[in-house]
Amino acid sequence: MGNFGVKHLVLFGIIISLQSANALRCYECSPTDSCKDPFNNNGVSTTSCYTSCSKTKGESSGQQVITRGCGSGSDNKCDETTVLGVKVKICQCDTDLCNGVIPVRGSFIALAASVFVFLIFL
Repeated sequence: MGNFGVKHLVLFGIIISLQSANALRCYECSPTDSCKDPFNNNGVSTTSCYTSCSKTKGESSGQQVITRGCGSGSDNKCDETTVLGVKVKICQCDTDLCNGVIPVRGSFIALAASVFVFLIFL
């Protein structure tokens, strides 16, 4: 591997390290018009979270109730439960501002590896 390849390998390692070192940024809002779906992030505040972002969605008396903020788990998943007779869907995700929508995401490592391979053969 020539000097060119080593430089890109070091750059790849730095990108991976930076991705895992930063805290997550998540949208944070309570059940207001700006928090409802379809989500409009204009004027919605963000917060720093440690493990994940969350979006909680339920319906009470015909009204949609949605909150967004920090999650408590580290898995990208959604669970449904019933709280006081109300069916609630709780989704957690682990990328910046991912609680704006339910994410469809690929692996960051796979993306970075693809870019790395592309740069080698460029």
